[in-house]
Amino acid sequence: MSILEAVKEVMRLRGSAMTVAEVYGDVIAAGLYTFHADNPHQIVAGQIRRHCIGLVFPTATQSKHFRIVDHNKCYFLDTLTAAWFDQAGCRAPLAAQGSAAGEGNVVD
Repeated sequence: MSILEAVKEVMRLRGSAMTVAEVYGDVIAAGLYTFHADNPHQIVAGQIRRHCIGLVFPTATQSKHFRIVDHNKCYFLDTLTAAWFDQAGCRAPLAAQGSAAGEGNVVD
């Protein structure tokens, strides 16, 4: 199981928005992932941020799995969301996205 899958699983089990510390604690308690890092809490935070809708930075992914709730909590999206970016890493305007988003995908 990947870190991303473990994070989504503990959020599903809890059924509500969680802080990074809560996510990390629940992943460890459930034995869903073994971290081999000096600062595993930061690894969890980074994975959530990279896959969080509305956060755009150079290492963010285009596939978004989470949304921010109450400024310091996050929750998984019911539907995988694709955020489309131009080559400079900026969110492309909806008109430029055209049919690239594909049918059934949610584009923020």
